[in-house]
Amino acid sequence: MKGPQAPRIDKRRTAQFSVELQERARTWIPGWSFADVEGDFGRALLEIAARFDSEVTERLDVAGEKMRRGFLDWLAVRGEAARPARMPVVFKLADAARQSVLASAPVRLQADAAGTPVVFETERDVRVVPGRLDVVVGVDAAQDAFYLPPPGLSDLNPREQLPTQWQLKSFASAGATKLQLDPEAGLVPEMIVEAGGRQYRLTNVDGGIVTIEPRLDAELQAQTVVRKVVTFAPFDGITRNRQEHALYLGHMDLLNIEAAATIDVMGATTLQTGIKWQYWGKVEDSEEADEEADWQTLEIAPPNEQKADALVLKKPKGAIDPKKIGDINSRWIRAYATKVEGSEPLLQVDALRFRINCAPTFPPCPNTGAKLASPVAEAMANTTPLVLDNVFFPLGKEPHQFDAFYLGSEEAFSKTGAKVQLCFEMADPSFAALSAVRVGLFANKVLAGVAQDRALHLFRFVPSGRIEKFRQREPLQPPLPGLNGTAQSTERVALDAKPPWRLPVWKDVSDFLVGVTAGGQVWAWHEKLIDQSNSGWVSFGEIPPSIPPATQPVDGLVHLADAVAPQLAVLREGKLFVRDLSNNLPFAPVATKVGANTIVLRSIVPILNETASGDLVTSAALGMIGLADDGKVYRVPLNGQCVVLAPITVDVDVRPVAVQRSGGGPLIVVLAHPNKRDIISSHSIHNQQTIQLEAGARVLGFDAVISGGDLHFLASVQLDGTGYLASWVPQTGPAIPIHVFRAPIPSEIGQPGGVPTEILKHVVIPGTRADVVVADFDLTQRLELQADVNAGIVVSSTTPAFQQNDIVTVDTGPPFPKRSITETGTTKDNEVFYPIDSPFIPGVTDALYGFHSTGPALTGDLDD
Repeated sequence: MKGPQAPRIDKRRTAQFSVELQERARTWIPGWSFADVEGDFGRALLEIAARFDSEVTERLDVAGEKMRRGFLDWLAVRGEAARPARMPVVFKLADAARQSVLASAPVRLQADAAGTPVVFETERDVRVVPGRLDVVVGVDAAQDAFYLPPPGLSDLNPREQLPTQWQLKSFASAGATKLQLDPEAGLVPEMIVEAGGRQYRLTNVDGGIVTIEPRLDAELQAQTVVRKVVTFAPFDGITRNRQEHALYLGHMDLLNIEAAATIDVMGATTLQTGIKWQYWGKVEDSEEADEEADWQTLEIAPPNEQKADALVLKKPKGAIDPKKIGDINSRWIRAYATKVEGSEPLLQVDALRFRINCAPTFPPCPNTGAKLASPVAEAMANTTPLVLDNVFFPLGKEPHQFDAFYLGSEEAFSKTGAKVQLCFEMADPSFAALSAVRVGLFANKVLAGVAQDRALHLFRFVPSGRIEKFRQREPLQPPLPGLNGTAQSTERVALDAKPPWRLPVWKDVSDFLVGVTAGGQVWAWHEKLIDQSNSGWVSFGEIPPSIPPATQPVDGLVHLADAVAPQLAVLREGKLFVRDLSNNLPFAPVATKVGANTIVLRSIVPILNETASGDLVTSAALGMIGLADDGKVYRVPLNGQCVVLAPITVDVDVRPVAVQRSGGGPLIVVLAHPNKRDIISSHSIHNQQTIQLEAGARVLGFDAVISGGDLHFLASVQLDGTGYLASWVPQTGPAIPIHVFRAPIPSEIGQPGGVPTEILKHVVIPGTRADVVVADFDLTQRLELQADVNAGIVVSSTTPAFQQNDIVTVDTGPPFPKRSITETGTTKDNEVFYPIDSPFIPGVTDALYGFHSTGPALTGDLDD
């Protein structure tokens, strides 16, 4: 529609010239002002002045334009003719109209322009039809994309006078779904807005807080301008592609899963490449605890875990929430893609089915300290609700007849035909290792350990060999009681059950502390010497999480003493973390390397320093010994720059013991052989020796003790349903063999089940029946005898007697070895021992033949 060309008027310039004209008039008629002029003459003079004002203003106003046109003429640039003004208009039939109407051009319309009526007229005929435009769609078939306009684009009603742009009130990070905008007016659901060069749809509006879809592509700073999209430009690179290819699979009960799970989609093996699998719900490890449900990622399992008849998906821990899609409300997973290549269908199948956590057999119940992913469940002991995420007693601490345990789980028990496995652990006071307090006034009087019941036990060791509760303390779990009666929480924390490493114990003035772990948390029990009622737990914080988050218990906790800066080192899933106890800084990761190569450690133990007084203490300067996943042994300083200790391979599941002899003497490390039977003694001067044990023996752990100025090593050994304690002194030369002393443990007493600990001239070994084996162990009372042992044979007393110089041989084939009888025989228990001039080959069990130097031949059987 077009209208007349509007005149150009510069009101500011006209006012300025009017003021100048009045000043000039005063100079023409001295002493006069316009207020003094009266009568016809005055009115005429005012009229002349006004005309002069208007004419001069108009002439001066166009002077600049004339000069511009003259300049353009001089440049031979032709001007353009005046063009009519244009504006869009809407024709709408009455609601009752049923026939179309032709609006023949020119149709005249009038608009108001600042109080001046302006007439417009149409240029072409317009046919007005009773229907209306509902939606405009932009399609790019080659790119498999389509675009939709913002809401209200085809609305015929006048737009409300509302804001069309807002400011972001606070910073929004990438991936955010909520924005805080100012002002609140004008924000409505389904509106399309543009921010940071990208478009988003408002799905919910709560005052100035809006929820957007999709998530923010990039972070937005505060004061960023957010604009309402009022135009439709589908191919500008900003408008969102609305294309999606989605296959929705839903089931209200079968997909009622909150625990981590494996989902088999039978018939969907072709939906892998270029396809995203998602579920509607939440992820447990989300940073926002109250985050709304969204489409969360289902990971496609690696090829070695896929199955021939099904696509295997991995779901993280988090609830699958109900959602209404179309007219169906259910729990959903979906296969999703924004673009599909090719013309062939990706899926051709008659039916799709689910399998949840499908396996041919149940997995084994977890080892001590480990946890399997479990569904949400509720439980009661009789009428008392139980907390299942911690240690609990299904029948109470003291079960009685007719007590009952109830277990319910909507997630597990709602699956038709499902099989459920329950794993129970007995909360018994059995240990894998006990630590003796070696410092302060409690030295060699207290034992500490975390049992299968996931609590810390403190025992008083009586010199007679009896073990009793230390200060009548019941099993302890943090955080109560807190040190000096203070604690930040009252929720009980279950410790890592039955750790295979010794708990670190260290001194604080006259008190002692015992370090323990609970998953990623490190705690210490602080026992006060004087005010024992104020003893309590101290938190040393959280071990920094791994990526992905660590799931296994700690592999070692070590305290390294130092007069200025004592250190606490912890190993979890191959990663070392260290904390300086002289300040309040948290645990910091330490990279363990040999040169540029990363070393993944499996266990750590402190290097014990032998003091001048005969004590064995830890040292931050000496560091630790670490066993790596390659079976090698490394010296591990606090900076993580490891050094290979010796070119040997060991059993990484058995913690070694290491001692640095006093005065900078040799470093001796005792380790378990990879065959789990023999022992390796590594000496920094005399190299290595292997201590061979009996077939069927299994080494459990080691300890070291200084007795009478001599260093002794101890090892607990299982053997044929019983066991023994092995002890020895380290090698004194490269060719001098190590002699091992064995102290058998009678089967009626028990069998060793853990690491030995020497305390008050006794040895304490955890047993296999929630017991502890205790025996006297005073190395100063050990009687050592030396004698020359000669070779000989033992025969039955019924065998005719041998005489000196008689000959004996064994039937090993020619040439037959022969030995001479050197002395007359010694009889004991129906057997006779005859010394011979040299031994036979060890292990010979062939028939023994004897010959008198004179007389008939003698025969007999060789007796070991």
